[in-house]
Amino acid sequence: MILENKKVLIVDDDQTNITLMDDFLEDEKYLPLTAPDGELGLAVLEANPDVSAVILDWMMPKMNGIEMLKKIKQNKKLSGIPIIMQTGKSDKESIVEGINAGAYYYLTKPYDLHVMSTILKKAIKEYENHKIISKQIRAQNKNIIAYLNSGEIQFKTPDEALYISSWVSEFTHSEKISIGLSELLINAVEHGNLGIGYEKKEEYLMNDTLELEIAKRLEDQENRNKYVSLFFEKLEDLLKITIEDMGSGFDYDRYLKIDPERVFDLHGRGVAMANMSFYNGIQYKGKGNKLEINIRLKQT
Repeated sequence: MILENKKVLIVDDDQTNITLMDDFLEDEKYLPLTAPDGELGLAVLEANPDVSAVILDWMMPKMNGIEMLKKIKQNKKLSGIPIIMQTGKSDKESIVEGINAGAYYYLTKPYDLHVMSTILKKAIKEYENHKIISKQIRAQNKNIIAYLNSGEIQFKTPDEALYISSWVSEFTHSEKISIGLSELLINAVEHGNLGIGYEKKEEYLMNDTLELEIAKRLEDQENRNKYVSLFFEKLEDLLKITIEDMGSGFDYDRYLKIDPERVFDLHGRGVAMANMSFYNGIQYKGKGNKLEINIRLKQT
């Protein structure tokens, strides 16, 4: 996917920071937009719904960053846009508050622009892929989902996981559900079937080699016949989903809540964010390679 010319909104009351980020984004081939506070930031977003990411400062006049973040997440048209919080507040309570409110990532000043570049690229790619796939699914499947009551889907790659998560979200028309489900499905592929550990994934993300490593492992003889199964069943106003990979499981209790000790890693928050997205959260089974979630069906 070509990420050039994607709009990124900077919301910050410090003109020096705005100038720095504006120059950085132009160097990275993005189209920067700016606002000095949360109120004007929301106005810019509403006038530019095609914004692909927001870099949001916490401490601002009129409407601070956390207030703006919450309003974005309450807006169905804007809620899927990834928000990267930047602030000098480094206490654990503030970090957890920002992540729980829906921030994609949390950076404390000063930070390495290489880290920002990596996070921004990952966030925009995921968001734009979700939009493209959801549009394709709506055009292709029309109302066929209304006639489906149960079934099993098997898949092997992260791209297939992303497509399936967008397809399932059509039962609800919820961007939040699609993003949360894609985290679980991609984890099942990367960590479950392909055995990419936490530390190694962090290394691959920093070096921008994760996609190459996934492609290599998918071709390994030991992984060629591995797949992830997704079972779905309609139960009155809920869609029950079971996901099972062919891996050895993991210590899932560590990841069901935001851990402030890992909050500055490039990944590792997906399960906790997904856990907040679903009705009754995530219910892991056995060794952790099988889970169940319930999704509220859209009202017809």
